[in-house]
Amino acid sequence: EKTLWEIYYPPFQAAVDAGADAAMCGYNKVNGHYDCENSEQLGVLKRDMGFRGFVESDWWATHSSSISQGLDQDMPGSPRDYFSDGALARADQDAVNEAATRILSAMYRANV
Repeated sequence: EKTLWEIYYPPFQAAVDAGADAAMCGYNKVNGHYDCENSEQLGVLKRDMGFRGFVESDWWATHSSSISQGLDQDMPGSPRDYFSDGALARADQDAVNEAATRILSAMYRANV
């Protein structure tokens, strides 16, 4: 934990502190979980670092319907329908609402 906060997390914390509104997760696995469905890492970003923006997957980096783990948006064009209307209807609605709020809030802050 100490090493993470001393070596790996400072660039991400600096981006959060600078007001970044979007982050992208990728293909890597962290502690055996794909980055885009790693609730521990996404929780550190959102909860511990105070990230207010949204997390979007890289192209085809989503391996499950991981909105409940903290992924807010799947990159369009994915061959799987992890974020289709039906998948979102079956997902935890609090997680869906949080993801929508994060995405729309970032758009609002950007005057989009």
